[in-house]
Amino acid sequence: MQLAFRPVRTFLALFALLLLAGTSQSDPPDPSPPSPYESLAEVMARWKAHIEPLRNVPREVRVPESKRFFATISWETLDYLCHEGSRGVGPDSTGILVQVMTYRLQAAPPTTAEIATMVASHDHVIECRSPLVAWVTGRPDSLSKAERTQLASAFRTAAMFPGLPSVYVDQLLVGTASLIANDSLMTGMMGWGRGADVDTAGLAVRMLSRSADPRAPDSLATLAREYRTTGSSHLELPLIHCRGRCAELALPVFVQVFEDSTATPERMAQGLEAAATVPTLPAARAILARYRDDGVIADSTFNAPGAPRGFYYGLWLATRIAEPHLTSWLVEGPAAEAEVALELFDRSFRFGPADHDSLVSASVATYGGRTSGPTAARAKRVHERSLDPPQSKRSHAPVAAPPDSVLPREP
Repeated sequence: MQLAFRPVRTFLALFALLLLAGTSQSDPPDPSPPSPYESLAEVMARWKAHIEPLRNVPREVRVPESKRFFATISWETLDYLCHEGSRGVGPDSTGILVQVMTYRLQAAPPTTAEIATMVASHDHVIECRSPLVAWVTGRPDSLSKAERTQLASAFRTAAMFPGLPSVYVDQLLVGTASLIANDSLMTGMMGWGRGADVDTAGLAVRMLSRSADPRAPDSLATLAREYRTTGSSHLELPLIHCRGRCAELALPVFVQVFEDSTATPERMAQGLEAAATVPTLPAARAILARYRDDGVIADSTFNAPGAPRGFYYGLWLATRIAEPHLTSWLVEGPAAEAEVALELFDRSFRFGPADHDSLVSASVATYGGRTSGPTAARAKRVHERSLDPPQSKRSHAPVAAPPDSVLPREP
Protein backbone atom coordinates (compact mmCIF):
# COMPACT_ATOMS: atom_id res chain seq x y z
CA MET A 1 0.00 0.00 0.00
CA GLN A 2 1.30 3.38 -0.89
CA LEU A 3 1.51 6.05 1.75
CA ALA A 4 -0.76 9.03 1.20
CA PHE A 5 0.96 12.36 0.53
CA ARG A 6 1.27 14.09 3.86
CA PRO A 7 0.99 17.84 4.45
CA VAL A 8 3.98 19.81 3.33
CA ARG A 9 4.44 21.35 6.78
CA THR A 10 5.14 17.87 8.19
CA PHE A 11 8.02 17.52 5.77
CA LEU A 12 9.41 20.90 6.66
CA ALA A 13 9.34 20.08 10.36
CA LEU A 14 11.03 16.73 9.83
CA PHE A 15 13.72 18.19 7.64
CA ALA A 16 14.36 21.03 10.06
CA LEU A 17 14.76 18.67 12.99
CA LEU A 18 17.15 16.46 11.08
CA LEU A 19 19.11 19.44 9.87
CA LEU A 20 19.59 20.58 13.43
CA ALA A 21 20.61 17.06 14.45
CA GLY A 22 23.13 16.90 11.62
CA THR A 23 24.79 20.18 12.60
CA SER A 24 25.16 19.51 16.30
CA GLN A 25 28.32 21.02 17.76
CA SER A 26 29.00 17.78 19.60
CA ASP A 27 29.41 15.76 16.40
CA PRO A 28 33.04 14.86 15.67
CA PRO A 29 34.49 16.03 12.36
CA ASP A 30 33.95 13.63 9.45
CA PRO A 31 37.30 12.55 7.96
CA SER A 32 35.68 10.93 4.90
CA PRO A 33 36.57 12.38 1.49
CA PRO A 34 33.95 14.55 -0.21
CA SER A 35 31.18 12.59 -1.97
CA PRO A 36 30.14 13.30 -5.57
CA TYR A 37 26.51 12.96 -4.42
CA GLU A 38 24.33 15.26 -2.36
CA SER A 39 24.41 14.79 1.38
CA LEU A 40 21.20 14.52 3.37
CA ALA A 41 21.82 18.02 4.73
CA GLU A 42 22.12 19.38 1.17
CA VAL A 43 18.90 17.67 0.12
CA MET A 44 17.16 19.17 3.14
CA ALA A 45 18.52 22.60 2.38
CA ARG A 46 17.19 22.38 -1.19
CA TRP A 47 13.85 21.20 0.13
CA LYS A 48 13.60 24.18 2.47
CA ALA A 49 14.40 26.58 -0.34
CA HIS A 50 11.85 24.88 -2.58
CA ILE A 51 9.00 24.79 -0.07
CA GLU A 52 9.36 28.21 1.50
CA PRO A 53 7.70 30.13 -1.39
CA LEU A 54 4.82 27.61 -1.40
CA ARG A 55 3.71 28.16 2.17
CA ASN A 56 0.74 30.38 1.35
CA VAL A 57 -0.32 29.10 -2.07
CA PRO A 58 -3.50 27.00 -2.53
CA ARG A 59 -3.14 23.30 -1.78
CA GLU A 60 -3.98 22.29 -5.35
CA VAL A 61 -0.88 24.20 -6.43
CA ARG A 62 1.33 23.41 -3.43
CA VAL A 63 1.00 19.60 -3.53
CA PRO A 64 1.99 19.07 -7.19
CA GLU A 65 4.86 21.53 -6.82
CA SER A 66 6.02 19.77 -3.67
CA LYS A 67 5.95 16.38 -5.37
CA ARG A 68 7.94 17.77 -8.26
CA PHE A 69 10.84 18.42 -5.92
CA PHE A 70 11.41 14.72 -5.27
CA ALA A 71 11.94 14.06 -8.97
CA THR A 72 15.04 16.28 -8.74
CA ILE A 73 16.74 13.87 -6.31
CA SER A 74 18.82 11.60 -8.49
CA TRP A 75 18.64 7.86 -8.02
CA GLU A 76 22.42 7.84 -7.55
CA THR A 77 22.02 10.20 -4.61
CA LEU A 78 19.33 8.03 -3.06
CA ASP A 79 21.45 4.94 -3.60
CA TYR A 80 24.30 6.68 -1.80
CA LEU A 81 22.18 7.95 1.09
CA CYS A 82 20.56 4.52 1.58
CA HIS A 83 23.88 2.72 2.02
CA GLU A 84 24.62 1.51 5.53
CA GLY A 85 26.94 4.02 7.18
CA SER A 86 26.59 6.76 4.59
CA ARG A 87 28.12 10.02 5.71
CA GLY A 88 25.65 12.32 7.45
CA VAL A 89 22.96 9.62 7.74
CA GLY A 90 22.54 8.33 11.27
CA PRO A 91 19.98 6.20 13.09
CA ASP A 92 17.70 9.21 13.45
CA SER A 93 17.65 9.75 9.69
CA THR A 94 15.97 6.50 8.63
CA GLY A 95 12.48 7.93 9.04
CA ILE A 96 13.17 10.72 6.61
CA LEU A 97 14.72 8.26 4.15
CA VAL A 98 11.43 6.35 4.14
CA GLN A 99 9.58 9.56 3.30
CA VAL A 100 12.03 10.64 0.62
CA MET A 101 11.96 7.21 -1.04
CA THR A 102 8.17 7.02 -0.91
CA TYR A 103 7.64 10.36 -2.61
CA ARG A 104 10.48 9.85 -5.06
CA LEU A 105 8.62 6.71 -6.20
CA GLN A 106 5.48 8.75 -6.81
CA ALA A 107 7.28 11.53 -8.64
CA ALA A 108 9.86 9.58 -10.66
CA PRO A 109 9.86 5.78 -10.27
CA PRO A 110 13.22 4.06 -10.79
CA THR A 111 13.70 1.29 -13.33
CA THR A 112 12.93 -2.33 -12.52
CA ALA A 113 16.64 -3.12 -12.52
CA GLU A 114 17.36 -0.30 -10.04
CA ILE A 115 14.61 -1.50 -7.72
CA ALA A 116 15.74 -5.13 -7.89
CA THR A 117 19.37 -4.22 -7.24
CA MET A 118 18.63 -2.13 -4.15
CA VAL A 119 16.07 -4.54 -2.67
CA ALA A 120 18.49 -7.48 -2.94
CA SER A 121 21.41 -5.48 -1.53
CA HIS A 122 21.98 -5.93 2.18
CA ASP A 123 24.39 -3.00 2.09
CA HIS A 124 21.33 -0.74 1.91
CA VAL A 125 19.16 0.07 4.93
CA ILE A 126 15.86 -1.79 4.99
CA GLU A 127 14.02 1.51 5.53
CA CYS A 128 14.88 2.42 1.94
CA ARG A 129 14.12 -1.03 0.53
CA SER A 130 10.75 -1.49 2.23
CA PRO A 131 8.99 1.36 0.33
CA LEU A 132 10.26 -0.18 -2.91
CA VAL A 133 8.68 -3.52 -2.03
CA ALA A 134 5.40 -1.84 -1.10
CA TRP A 135 5.38 0.14 -4.34
CA VAL A 136 5.94 -2.96 -6.48
CA THR A 137 3.41 -5.04 -4.57
CA GLY A 138 0.77 -2.37 -5.15
CA ARG A 139 1.03 -2.53 -8.95
CA PRO A 140 2.05 -6.02 -10.13
CA ASP A 141 -0.30 -5.86 -13.12
CA SER A 142 1.71 -2.98 -14.58
CA LEU A 143 4.83 -5.16 -14.84
CA SER A 144 5.83 -7.51 -17.62
CA LYS A 145 6.42 -11.19 -16.91
CA ALA A 146 10.17 -10.68 -17.13
CA GLU A 147 10.03 -7.74 -14.69
CA ARG A 148 7.93 -9.72 -12.21
CA THR A 149 10.38 -12.61 -12.37
CA GLN A 150 13.36 -10.32 -11.84
CA LEU A 151 11.76 -8.56 -8.88
CA ALA A 152 10.52 -11.80 -7.28
CA SER A 153 14.07 -13.15 -7.39
CA ALA A 154 15.33 -10.00 -5.65
CA PHE A 155 12.59 -10.24 -3.02
CA ARG A 156 13.45 -13.87 -2.25
CA THR A 157 17.14 -13.04 -1.98
CA ALA A 158 16.41 -10.23 0.47
CA ALA A 159 14.01 -12.35 2.56
CA MET A 160 16.65 -15.04 3.10
CA PHE A 161 19.14 -12.65 4.69
CA PRO A 162 19.70 -13.71 8.33
CA GLY A 163 18.75 -11.27 11.05
CA LEU A 164 16.19 -9.31 9.03
CA PRO A 165 13.22 -8.36 11.25
CA SER A 166 10.22 -10.60 10.65
CA VAL A 167 7.98 -7.73 9.57
CA TYR A 168 10.23 -7.10 6.57
CA VAL A 169 10.63 -10.82 5.83
CA ASP A 170 6.84 -11.13 5.71
CA GLN A 171 6.58 -8.09 3.43
CA LEU A 172 9.13 -9.54 1.04
CA LEU A 173 7.43 -12.95 0.92
CA VAL A 174 4.00 -11.42 0.33
CA GLY A 175 5.57 -9.35 -2.43
CA THR A 176 7.08 -12.47 -3.96
CA ALA A 177 3.69 -14.21 -3.98
CA SER A 178 2.10 -11.19 -5.69
CA LEU A 179 4.58 -11.43 -8.59
CA ILE A 180 4.91 -15.09 -9.54
CA ALA A 181 2.91 -18.33 -9.45
CA ASN A 182 4.21 -21.89 -9.38
CA ASP A 183 3.36 -25.23 -7.79
CA SER A 184 6.14 -25.17 -5.21
CA LEU A 185 5.11 -21.75 -3.92
CA MET A 186 1.45 -22.80 -3.70
CA THR A 187 2.40 -26.00 -1.86
CA GLY A 188 4.47 -24.00 0.59
CA MET A 189 1.70 -21.48 1.28
CA MET A 190 -0.89 -24.19 1.90
CA GLY A 191 1.52 -26.08 4.14
CA TRP A 192 2.11 -22.98 6.24
CA GLY A 193 -1.61 -22.22 6.31
CA ARG A 194 -2.38 -25.67 7.70
CA GLY A 195 0.36 -25.49 10.32
CA ALA A 196 -0.18 -24.91 14.01
CA ASP A 197 1.83 -21.69 14.28
CA VAL A 198 -0.49 -18.69 14.08
CA ASP A 199 2.21 -16.34 12.77
CA THR A 200 3.19 -18.67 9.94
CA ALA A 201 -0.47 -19.35 9.11
CA GLY A 202 -1.12 -15.61 9.07
CA LEU A 203 1.74 -15.10 6.64
CA ALA A 204 0.37 -17.85 4.39
CA VAL A 205 -3.10 -16.27 4.37
CA ARG A 206 -1.67 -12.85 3.50
CA MET A 207 0.44 -14.37 0.74
CA LEU A 208 -2.58 -16.17 -0.70
CA SER A 209 -4.70 -13.01 -0.52
CA ARG A 210 -2.16 -11.16 -2.68
CA SER A 211 -1.03 -14.11 -4.78
CA ALA A 212 -0.66 -13.92 -8.55
CA ASP A 213 -1.69 -17.59 -8.77
CA PRO A 214 -5.24 -17.96 -10.18
CA ARG A 215 -5.75 -20.89 -7.79
CA ALA A 216 -5.19 -18.71 -4.72
CA PRO A 217 -8.84 -17.64 -4.11
CA ASP A 218 -9.98 -21.25 -4.08
CA SER A 219 -7.06 -22.25 -1.86
CA LEU A 220 -7.72 -19.51 0.67
CA ALA A 221 -11.45 -20.31 0.73
CA THR A 222 -10.49 -23.94 1.37
CA LEU A 223 -8.44 -22.87 4.37
CA ALA A 224 -11.38 -20.83 5.66
CA ARG A 225 -13.66 -23.89 5.47
CA GLU A 226 -11.06 -26.07 7.16
CA TYR A 227 -10.54 -23.55 9.97
CA ARG A 228 -14.30 -23.35 10.52
CA THR A 229 -14.74 -27.13 10.51
CA THR A 230 -11.92 -27.76 12.97
CA GLY A 231 -12.72 -24.79 15.20
CA SER A 232 -9.26 -23.37 14.59
CA SER A 233 -8.30 -20.02 16.06
CA HIS A 234 -6.81 -19.25 12.64
CA LEU A 235 -10.34 -18.56 11.33
CA GLU A 236 -10.05 -14.83 11.91
CA LEU A 237 -7.26 -14.67 9.32
CA PRO A 238 -9.42 -15.40 6.23
CA LEU A 239 -12.24 -13.34 7.77
CA ILE A 240 -9.91 -10.36 7.41
CA HIS A 241 -8.02 -11.22 4.21
CA CYS A 242 -10.38 -13.34 2.08
CA ARG A 243 -11.90 -10.89 -0.41
CA GLY A 244 -13.05 -10.81 -4.02
CA ARG A 245 -13.45 -14.25 -5.58
CA CYS A 246 -12.26 -15.86 -2.35
CA ALA A 247 -15.03 -14.14 -0.37
CA GLU A 248 -17.69 -15.37 -2.79
CA LEU A 249 -16.45 -18.93 -2.33
CA ALA A 250 -16.22 -18.59 1.45
CA LEU A 251 -19.58 -16.82 1.92
CA PRO A 252 -21.19 -19.84 3.68
CA VAL A 253 -18.37 -19.73 6.22
CA PHE A 254 -18.90 -16.01 6.83
CA VAL A 255 -22.64 -16.52 7.35
CA GLN A 256 -22.02 -19.40 9.75
CA VAL A 257 -19.67 -17.20 11.75
CA PHE A 258 -22.04 -14.26 12.23
CA GLU A 259 -24.96 -16.60 12.92
CA ASP A 260 -23.01 -18.53 15.56
CA SER A 261 -24.47 -17.60 18.94
CA THR A 262 -21.39 -19.01 20.69
CA ALA A 263 -18.94 -16.77 18.81
CA THR A 264 -17.52 -13.65 20.41
CA PRO A 265 -19.02 -10.31 19.33
CA GLU A 266 -15.71 -9.46 17.64
CA ARG A 267 -15.72 -12.70 15.65
CA MET A 268 -19.37 -12.24 14.66
CA ALA A 269 -18.61 -8.70 13.48
CA GLN A 270 -15.69 -9.98 11.40
CA GLY A 271 -17.96 -12.52 9.69
CA LEU A 272 -20.61 -9.89 9.02
CA GLU A 273 -18.12 -7.44 7.55
CA ALA A 274 -16.55 -10.16 5.41
CA ALA A 275 -19.96 -11.10 4.01
CA ALA A 276 -20.68 -7.46 3.26
CA THR A 277 -17.80 -7.36 0.78
CA VAL A 278 -19.47 -10.03 -1.37
CA PRO A 279 -21.50 -8.31 -4.13
CA THR A 280 -24.13 -11.05 -4.50
CA LEU A 281 -27.82 -11.34 -3.66
CA PRO A 282 -27.34 -14.29 -1.25
CA ALA A 283 -24.84 -12.25 0.77
CA ALA A 284 -27.16 -9.23 0.98
CA ARG A 285 -30.11 -11.43 1.96
CA ALA A 286 -28.07 -13.08 4.68
CA ILE A 287 -27.25 -9.68 6.18
CA LEU A 288 -30.88 -8.55 5.90
CA ALA A 289 -32.07 -11.73 7.62
CA ARG A 290 -29.78 -10.93 10.53
CA TYR A 291 -32.20 -8.17 11.59
CA ARG A 292 -34.64 -10.88 12.70
CA ASP A 293 -37.68 -8.74 11.84
CA ASP A 294 -39.24 -11.17 9.35
CA GLY A 295 -38.97 -8.56 6.64
CA VAL A 296 -41.36 -6.08 8.24
CA ILE A 297 -40.37 -3.04 10.30
CA ALA A 298 -43.09 -1.77 12.60
CA ASP A 299 -41.32 1.40 13.73
CA SER A 300 -37.93 2.80 14.59
CA THR A 301 -38.04 1.39 18.13
CA PHE A 302 -37.93 -2.24 16.98
CA ASN A 303 -35.29 -4.39 18.69
CA ALA A 304 -34.23 -7.86 17.64
CA PRO A 305 -34.91 -10.37 20.44
CA GLY A 306 -31.80 -10.91 22.51
CA ALA A 307 -29.72 -8.51 20.40
CA PRO A 308 -26.25 -8.01 21.97
CA ARG A 309 -24.68 -4.60 22.47
CA GLY A 310 -23.58 -3.14 19.17
CA PHE A 311 -25.91 -5.41 17.17
CA TYR A 312 -27.41 -2.66 15.02
CA TYR A 313 -24.17 -0.78 14.70
CA GLY A 314 -22.57 -3.91 13.21
CA LEU A 315 -25.39 -4.24 10.70
CA TRP A 316 -25.17 -0.55 9.83
CA LEU A 317 -21.41 -0.91 9.30
CA ALA A 318 -21.94 -3.98 7.09
CA THR A 319 -24.39 -1.98 4.98
CA ARG A 320 -21.88 0.82 4.61
CA ILE A 321 -19.21 -1.67 3.54
CA ALA A 322 -21.63 -3.06 0.96
CA GLU A 323 -22.65 0.42 -0.17
CA PRO A 324 -20.84 0.38 -3.55
CA HIS A 325 -22.74 -2.61 -4.91
CA LEU A 326 -25.99 -1.81 -3.06
CA THR A 327 -26.20 1.66 -4.62
CA SER A 328 -25.36 0.17 -8.02
CA TRP A 329 -28.28 -2.25 -7.64
CA LEU A 330 -30.64 0.63 -6.83
CA VAL A 331 -29.56 2.62 -9.86
CA GLU A 332 -29.47 -0.12 -12.47
CA GLY A 333 -29.77 -3.55 -10.86
CA PRO A 334 -32.49 -6.20 -11.23
CA ALA A 335 -35.63 -5.90 -9.11
CA ALA A 336 -34.63 -8.59 -6.59
CA GLU A 337 -31.24 -6.99 -5.84
CA ALA A 338 -32.67 -3.45 -5.74
CA GLU A 339 -35.44 -4.42 -3.29
CA VAL A 340 -32.98 -5.98 -0.85
CA ALA A 341 -30.68 -2.95 -1.15
CA LEU A 342 -33.61 -0.68 -0.33
CA GLU A 343 -34.49 -2.74 2.75
CA LEU A 344 -30.91 -2.71 4.02
CA PHE A 345 -30.58 1.04 3.61
CA ASP A 346 -33.95 1.67 5.26
CA ARG A 347 -32.88 -0.33 8.32
CA SER A 348 -29.53 1.43 8.48
CA PHE A 349 -31.37 4.79 8.45
CA ARG A 350 -33.65 3.63 11.26
CA PHE A 351 -31.21 1.80 13.52
CA GLY A 352 -27.72 3.00 12.67
CA PRO A 353 -25.96 6.26 13.55
CA ALA A 354 -27.81 9.39 12.50
CA ASP A 355 -25.79 10.11 9.38
CA HIS A 356 -26.76 11.36 5.96
CA ASP A 357 -25.22 9.93 2.82
CA SER A 358 -26.00 11.92 -0.31
CA LEU A 359 -24.95 9.08 -2.64
CA VAL A 360 -27.32 6.64 -0.97
CA SER A 361 -30.17 9.18 -0.95
CA ALA A 362 -29.65 9.88 -4.64
CA SER A 363 -29.57 6.16 -5.44
CA VAL A 364 -32.82 5.56 -3.55
CA ALA A 365 -34.42 8.47 -5.43
CA THR A 366 -33.23 7.02 -8.74
CA TYR A 367 -34.71 3.64 -7.85
CA GLY A 368 -38.03 5.25 -7.02
CA GLY A 369 -38.00 7.01 -10.37
CA ARG A 370 -37.49 3.81 -12.36
CA THR A 371 -40.20 1.80 -10.56
CA SER A 372 -43.92 2.26 -10.12
CA GLY A 373 -46.79 1.41 -7.82
CA PRO A 374 -46.22 0.35 -4.20
CA THR A 375 -42.51 -0.15 -4.75
CA ALA A 376 -42.10 3.44 -5.94
CA ALA A 377 -44.09 4.69 -2.97
CA ARG A 378 -41.95 2.61 -0.63
CA ALA A 379 -38.78 4.03 -2.20
CA LYS A 380 -40.15 7.55 -1.77
CA ARG A 381 -40.69 7.00 1.96
CA VAL A 382 -37.21 5.54 2.39
CA HIS A 383 -35.75 8.50 0.49
CA GLU A 384 -37.49 10.93 2.81
CA ARG A 385 -36.20 8.99 5.81
CA SER A 386 -32.68 9.10 4.39
CA LEU A 387 -32.80 12.89 4.39
CA ASP A 388 -33.96 13.03 8.01
CA PRO A 389 -33.01 9.82 9.90
CA PRO A 390 -35.26 9.13 12.90
CA GLN A 391 -32.23 8.91 15.22
CA SER A 392 -31.75 12.66 14.88
CA LYS A 393 -35.06 13.31 16.66
CA ARG A 394 -35.74 10.05 18.51
CA SER A 395 -37.28 10.44 21.95
CA HIS A 396 -37.50 7.88 24.72
CA ALA A 397 -41.23 7.37 24.06
CA PRO A 398 -42.10 4.77 21.38
CA VAL A 399 -43.27 6.34 18.16
CA ALA A 400 -45.87 4.18 16.46
CA ALA A 401 -45.83 3.93 12.69
CA PRO A 402 -47.62 1.62 10.27
CA PRO A 403 -45.57 -1.15 8.70
CA ASP A 404 -44.34 -0.06 5.30
CA SER A 405 -41.74 -2.69 4.46
CA VAL A 406 -42.06 -5.18 1.68
CA LEU A 407 -41.13 -8.78 2.28
CA PRO A 408 -37.78 -9.68 0.76
CA ARG A 409 -37.95 -12.42 -1.80
CA GLU A 410 -37.15 -15.93 -0.72
CA PRO A 411 -33.63 -17.14 -1.61
